[in-house]
Amino acid sequence: MSCRKYLCHDPKLRNQIAREVQAAKRAGLGLKNVTPDLIVMYGGYTIGTALVQSIPVLGPLGIQVIAGLVVIFYNIGIDAFCQDFRPTRKTK
Repeated sequence: MSCRKYLCHDPKLRNQIAREVQAAKRAGLGLKNVTPDLIVMYGGYTIGTALVQSIPVLGPLGIQVIAGLVVIFYNIGIDAFCQDFRPTRKTK
């Protein structure tokens, strides 16, 4: 199951992610050369923690999955990530 369903339908989590991304951009995070150290320094740890708290299944999946989501959010933002999101319908 996609975590987009959880991310895109949780306004509190979306707002927290959006605030952290905006704060990182205001602080000067350059999106061209994002490294793990920069991600942590600019609030990526906070976003990662919020993700695991809201979507516990991400914890066992590992830091690579969480870091991947954080990099996506820093590059395109949570709104673009959720744009045109429609949950898939179950087929018979």
